[in-house]
Amino acid sequence: MLASYLGHFKLAASYRLRQSLWRRYPFLAQFFELAAATGRLRRKDKAPLGLKGVARQYRYFRRRFLGDVLFFQVGRFIEFYQPGDILLADELGLRPIGENRRGARFGFPLAHMRRHLARLLANGRAVTLIGETGRYLDGVEERAARARFAPVAHTPSEARVEARCWLC
Repeated sequence: MLASYLGHFKLAASYRLRQSLWRRYPFLAQFFELAAATGRLRRKDKAPLGLKGVARQYRYFRRRFLGDVLFFQVGRFIEFYQPGDILLADELGLRPIGENRRGARFGFPLAHMRRHLARLLANGRAVTLIGETGRYLDGVEERAARARFAPVAHTPSEARVEARCWLC
């Protein structure tokens, strides 16, 4: 849909229009790169080919989605791979995983995702879900950003937590 809008924008003097779109929806910069000269979009939500190993994919997406908690799907689990994830593990009440070939440090079953997502959103944290695509590249399953959840501000009298999901 974004590419369609940008295609229509080409027909007008649209530099400021494109810039206002990026200002209004800053999360777009995490998923797309807009070439200034051509106005073409390049997706940034998939890991480049040649990233061998799950931990490398995780590091790629951590750099891509700075400031977000990364829910990284590996089969039926969400896993965390960085030493700095210990603070997140404490926040979610996760225990360390034993040694494994992938280098995962913490994790939880995919079935518990809603509960952990709700806790993080209630704490004002944005979460990006990196899911498996079903395609294998050099023996490692390809992954891509599937959704980004951001807390929606409410007045203090409202007790419920909502999230805005991008890419859903």
